[in-house]
Amino acid sequence: MRARGVVGVVVGVSVLAVAGASHAEPPGDAATSESHNPLTPSLSQRERGEGSLGERGALSEEARGSVQWRGALELAVQSLPDVAPDGRMDVFAVALPVLAFDGGPEVGLELGAPLRLRLLDGAPLQRGDDVGGWLRREDWDERSDFGQLLRSLRVGTDDAALALRAGPLLLETLGHGGLVSRYTNRLLADHHPAGATLRVFAGPTRTEVLASDVLGLRLFAADVAVDAGALLGLGEAQAGRYHVSFSAAHDAGRTAGGSPELTLLHADVDAALHRGERLHVVAFGGLGSRLLPPQPALGGQLGLEVEALLPTAVLGGRVAARRVGGGFREGMFGADYELARFVGSGLRGVPLAEERLPEGFSGYALVQLGLGAQDVEALRRSSRVPRALVSAAVEHFSFGRTDVDALVQVELPGARGSAAARFVATGLGQAPRFAGSLEARVRLVPSLYLLASGGTAFFPQADGRLLRGVTASVGAGADFAL
Repeated sequence: MRARGVVGVVVGVSVLAVAGASHAEPPGDAATSESHNPLTPSLSQRERGEGSLGERGALSEEARGSVQWRGALELAVQSLPDVAPDGRMDVFAVALPVLAFDGGPEVGLELGAPLRLRLLDGAPLQRGDDVGGWLRREDWDERSDFGQLLRSLRVGTDDAALALRAGPLLLETLGHGGLVSRYTNRLLADHHPAGATLRVFAGPTRTEVLASDVLGLRLFAADVAVDAGALLGLGEAQAGRYHVSFSAAHDAGRTAGGSPELTLLHADVDAALHRGERLHVVAFGGLGSRLLPPQPALGGQLGLEVEALLPTAVLGGRVAARRVGGGFREGMFGADYELARFVGSGLRGVPLAEERLPEGFSGYALVQLGLGAQDVEALRRSSRVPRALVSAAVEHFSFGRTDVDALVQVELPGARGSAAARFVATGLGQAPRFAGSLEARVRLVPSLYLLASGGTAFFPQADGRLLRGVTASVGAGADFAL
């Protein structure tokens, strides 16, 4: 594993990121950070979304690193389906105040939450249950909902010995994706948790921890990787070339309405086949299983990661052949897990923890392409060049099922605008389920911008099914220095 790269993914980026007040740390230089942390993952970290396009704002290089306070206010009108199966569309006025603190590369904080005030109440009427008869109660009726007040917390730089990130989890992958792969914790319309990730380097080990909800007992996962070359004293030339890792994930199922518990274990090995300045090739393999399942379930994968680094582009890919073990499959905590915890596939059926797929095999492929400035020096030289990111993953199973997850993100230079779209399809060919989101922002003048968003909205029902609807919003925002 090698130095952290600079391509990442952010969907529904920070208000101040697009408004021109973002200040996420620029990624470390690949040539220097590799010697400090040979365990730092590459493609897996890029999937995670750290140091991504959306996090870089329009601050000048001189302003980066200085302590700054910023504020923003967005006003919008949003349509949202009723939570009842036969309900109609409700319309809300949304106010989003934001306060952000930039303490330089080491620390950053952004606070704020949308306040939805009910304007039109379609049948069945719900205004009587709202807070004060106006504020939508479903946004604040669980302890986890107060996590939405934390939009972003950043402690430590990408190449530091300790790095903490908290807020929405948007595309999280641990290791080679054996357990947690492209996970998102904000798919339910009435659930707004704040998640967190922690990465610690200690000697020849790297430890990564993920919590999907810091205020509720839901999904927890950890991955511990050991640099076998450094541990066995094979010499500096072999340090960072071979790794052994162990990971575990547990979902306690503490959600509104409840969902079954699920505990998974995984072990991996990997070896760097080529470690050039611009090209990296890694082979990996692993085995995973459920802890004390009703029936034995064992799966595994063998694969290859390739990544090419260029001054203005990064191209990465991962391919893997996987064994599906009925009640276990690779990447079970995936892109649509927050829906699958209630219904494994489709809109009716058993939860993922109780779903048993036919035993067989699958093929997995991931491709990511980042265009534009890909490091600090390139960003300085080409600050007027747009940047874009395309990330797509597909898995096809031998019994006829296909899962797809794709994301596209574009950022105009000078924070003049941005757009992000994500599409997730699960169970194609059998019991399909589709989820999608789209967001766009355009700056009119230095302190004023327009915004629009839309996508699917899901609501778990008491009878175990998922209710799917469509939501859309339009509005405007203003940002300012404090």
